[in-house]
Amino acid sequence: MATCQNCGSDLNGPYCNTCGARAPEDRAHKKVVKPVAQKQANGRPYGLFSPQRIGRTTAMGLLGLMLFGAGTVTGYWLGTSAGSGSITSTSIDASGESTMPAIALAGNYMDEGVSFLNTGDRTAAVASFRKAITQFEKVLKEEPDNLYAKTYLGLTHYYVGDSNKALQYERAVLEKDENYLWALFNLAWIYETANQKTESLMMYKKYLAVVDQEKQNTIKYAEQLELIDRQVEAAKKAVAAAEGGANK
Repeated sequence: MATCQNCGSDLNGPYCNTCGARAPEDRAHKKVVKPVAQKQANGRPYGLFSPQRIGRTTAMGLLGLMLFGAGTVTGYWLGTSAGSGSITSTSIDASGESTMPAIALAGNYMDEGVSFLNTGDRTAAVASFRKAITQFEKVLKEEPDNLYAKTYLGLTHYYVGDSNKALQYERAVLEKDENYLWALFNLAWIYETANQKTESLMMYKKYLAVVDQEKQNTIKYAEQLELIDRQVEAAKKAVAAAEGGANK
């Protein structure tokens, strides 16, 4: 069985089930040498997130997605889930792709990817997330300052295993608008799933400090008060858990 050149996991398809990396076409069915990860003095891989850590935190990520919509981005999620905690995939045919706005397509492909993750089909999920990335990039080509698209382009990159790009996009959004709720929450959530407790706590607290004022701008947040309320509750629980653990 072939192994992923990125993280060394076994490959069961064109994409790695652990880190989302694509197998080279000419090596998809060949055994490759497992690379030795470069490590720091403390024995941990370089970089904020390792592919293995991302793989281990998938279950936590799914819980986060289902409970408070951190991964799917808009009212599309609220509309399809109806607050049930489940996410339903929407199949899009060729005619739909030609008529729907890129931002709508991106949201649908994200929903589709999350649905595949919930059924354990990482390969199909990665394929859907890559489609979402393509659509978000189309939006940003026309609207480079679209913070909404840039925020969730970053999160989508996280789900295909590219944590560096995920952090790059989330931080770029916050450089433009330090109080942008979607970016604050998503970055906090990414840190949490990667067990970066200090950074996660800081971002959740930042979110809670500005959310009351920020959500008054209903145009900026497309009147998604229900999603914001869910995120507020999740952020409060995360802070309570982190600080409670620190005090034990």
